[in-house]
Amino acid sequence: MMHQPVQSGRLLDTKQVLGEHLFAKVSELHDGKTDRITGMLLEAKNEDVMRMLEDATFLRRRIEGALRVIQEEDKSASGKEQIGEELFTLVSKIEPIQCAKITGMLLELDVKVICRLLTSPSELRQAVQKSLSSLKADGSRREEMGEHLYGLVASRYTEESAAKITGMLLEMSDTQLHQMMQDKTFLEENIRLAEEALSSQQPR
Repeated sequence: MMHQPVQSGRLLDTKQVLGEHLFAKVSELHDGKTDRITGMLLEAKNEDVMRMLEDATFLRRRIEGALRVIQEEDKSASGKEQIGEELFTLVSKIEPIQCAKITGMLLELDVKVICRLLTSPSELRQAVQKSLSSLKADGSRREEMGEHLYGLVASRYTEESAAKITGMLLEMSDTQLHQMMQDKTFLEENIRLAEEALSSQQPR
């Protein structure tokens, strides 16, 4: 496929058009990962992209550099996934019920810390217990808020409707729940919205 000569200025001096030409050039020189390579190369200045299109040797060097970065990214992602699987296996032996949530919490830690947990059973057990306590505390707070909300809702609705509306309110985020506890207007608005949603579900 023949391409028009690349000139600075005019229509070719745009990322979109440059990208189309660069994609074609990259696909000629390297088979595979063309989209990712082209995307990385397009992060360069337009002048550098123009040079890639005009100088095959320069383009090859840039492609090789992009491939090295891609390989490191893939290796890092694969390593993180492998660490997650290994961590889940160990956590499940300590806490089989909440193992998925706790593993997710621990994976937010620094990689060096996670690697230390994998090699130190005592530190891992402490980290699991700490995460479990945090989960239980969150659950207790939600239970208390649920009882408080139900008390407010039950005074104006039937027992069944009050339970359903309270359940809908408890699906909101912790931040929103705390705001409802402190802001009566916000609470009333969300009770009204929950009531409307509940009414729309009722058979006509």
